[in-house]
Amino acid sequence: SRSENFVIDSSGTIYLSAILDWFGSDFGPSHKERFRLLNPYLPEQAQSFVMQPNVRVKYQDYNWSLNDQANKPVDQVPLTPVRTGSGSR
Repeated sequence: SRSENFVIDSSGTIYLSAILDWFGSDFGPSHKERFRLLNPYLPEQAQSFVMQPNVRVKYQDYNWSLNDQANKPVDQVPLTPVRTGSGSR
């Protein structure tokens, strides 16, 4: 429901996170099924609107800077890879 992931403009077009474009089938085979799953997380005033049959959906540009490790504080960036075993027996 955050505005960077969900917006309804004045024309009634819904703008969703690009994640739902790329992985939409993980959330359901159609927009209607996806909104049924996502409905509890949407703003209350949008819950009935998204279930209308002619709702227009577009996807927002993804903010790749969310993945930028260079801007994270040093204590949040792993300094060495995590090893789970020696690889030999």
